[in-house]
Amino acid sequence: DALCWIAGLGYGNAWCQRWESPALTYTGTGDVVIDFDYFNNTEPAFDYSKVTIRLQSGDVFSLNGTGFDDVIGDPSTNTYAHAQFTVFNAQFQGNTTYRLVFEMTADGGFSDEDGDWATDYGPFGVDNVVLSGAGVGSSVTYNYESGAQGWVPNTCGSVGTFWGVANLSEYTILDPCACRLE
Repeated sequence: DALCWIAGLGYGNAWCQRWESPALTYTGTGDVVIDFDYFNNTEPAFDYSKVTIRLQSGDVFSLNGTGFDDVIGDPSTNTYAHAQFTVFNAQFQGNTTYRLVFEMTADGGFSDEDGDWATDYGPFGVDNVVLSGAGVGSSVTYNYESGAQGWVPNTCGSVGTFWGVANLSEYTILDPCACRLE
């Protein structure tokens, strides 16, 4: 690919990528339930995909501990995992605005960049995000069928310097026979 990586399109060493929701409103009472479908393909015990809540105060907390790792789901067969997390009233700490953030971090080796952990579809993908419960008011769904729906890709600052969140059509695949991502 254009980055000349051994394993082709995917993710790099020392990357940290974020997929951030638009600002969301917490009603001030009740819980928020978050459902989504996803796949993960990261080096086990070293590269992780976390689901976090970033409060307007700047506080951040993880909904899935250190994050997903290893191979979960398979986009080539349309096999995706499903996750559900509940954010309880007390966790909002009085904040009424927050963002849902999916964050993938990679250590310094074993990625598509060096060819030691090759992925066909990248490290992480998410779809069909649904926020529901009393803390939301009415259910909110993000299926990305009509674009990013207010979500934005971002990097994590000093941990990594590159991100690669885009439609497949925006990537330049030099040899279409070598990379079948259709």
